[in-house]
Amino acid sequence: MGPVEAGTCSHAREVPGYRIPASLHHIVKIRQRTCANPICTQPAARCDDDHTLPYDHGGRSCECDLAPTCRTHHQAKQAPGWLLTQPSPGILIWQPPHGRRYTTTPGIYPT
Repeated sequence: MGPVEAGTCSHAREVPGYRIPASLHHIVKIRQRTCANPICTQPAARCDDDHTLPYDHGGRSCECDLAPTCRTHHQAKQAPGWLLTQPSPGILIWQPPHGRRYTTTPGIYPT
């Protein structure tokens, strides 16, 4: 399967379509142990596998466009004035309507 993507994504685990397989679901959940929102501590296991760029707007079903978000923050990022980007796998930049930016990074996987 290979290591979890970091930096530039190779799209090796990208799948066609909206739904993701269990293997990709697992990668997303171990990469970030909680909701990807910087103020949320909801365990990733109870979060949605969210496309950062919505699938119907060109988002990919790939590590570089998926992150765990709780239902509240999944809906918040879709509200007017919010912006969420994922410049590389697991690095998410949240920008609420007031314009400040908050960055979240993946956790460190225990070795």
